[in-house]
Amino acid sequence: MTQPPKKKSRRNTRANGRATRTRILTEATRFFADTGYEATSVRQIAQAAEIDAATLLYHFGDKAGLFAEVYRLGHLEFLAVLNPLLMRLRRVDSRAELRDVLDDFIVEMHEFVASNLSFIRLALYRILEDSSEIIPLEDSLQSVAITTIASIFDDLSERGIIREIDTRAFVSFIIASFTTWHMTGRTKPSWLGEPGLGSRDGRARSEAFYIDLVETFLLGEFDRHER
Repeated sequence: MTQPPKKKSRRNTRANGRATRTRILTEATRFFADTGYEATSVRQIAQAAEIDAATLLYHFGDKAGLFAEVYRLGHLEFLAVLNPLLMRLRRVDSRAELRDVLDDFIVEMHEFVASNLSFIRLALYRILEDSSEIIPLEDSLQSVAITTIASIFDDLSERGIIREIDTRAFVSFIIASFTTWHMTGRTKPSWLGEPGLGSRDGRARSEAFYIDLVETFLLGEFDRHER
C-alpha cells in the first residue's frame, strides 16, 4: 500500500521561509546597489533569487517594502558602529579629543564600508538619485541620523571646536568618497598605487588620507594643523 506523502513540519517551513527571505534580501541589496532603486524591478530580483515574483511579493508586499527592509537592516548595522562614536563626540571638550574620535571614526568606517559595500552604495545611490518615489522609512531614518549628527556638530561649532558646516553635505561627501575609494580599490587597484588598499600599509595610508580630509572639512585648512 502506498504511503501518503509526509507533511512538512512547521519548523522546516519556517526555516525555508527565512532562507528565502535572506536570499531575496541579498539579491535585492546587490541590484539596488548596482543599478539604483528606479532601474531595478521585482522580476529581476526574483529571478536572481530563483523564485517567482509572487513569492517575493508575499514576503515583502511590493518593491518599496523590499527596499525599506533592505535599508532598515543595513541602517541598523551602520548605527551599531556609528552610535558609540556619536556618544563620544557629544562629550568632546577640545580639538585634541575631537581628533581622537575622528581617528577612530575613520578606522571604523573603513571596516564597515569594506564589509557592507553594497549597502553603502545603495544608500549613496538614494542620496544622489532623483527618485520620484520616496520610501517613508528610508526618509525617516535618514532624517533622524542627519538631525542627530547636525545637533552634535552645531553644539561643537557653538563651542568653537569645529567650524560651521552643512551636515548633509558632509555626510554625503564622506559616504561618496569612501565608496569610491573602496570600489576603486576592488576594481582598479592600480589606480590607487602601491601598496594596495587590501594591505596593512595601504589601509594605513588610506586612513591617514581620510583623517586629514575630515579634519580639513571640520576644522578648516589652517586650524587642523594645530596639534
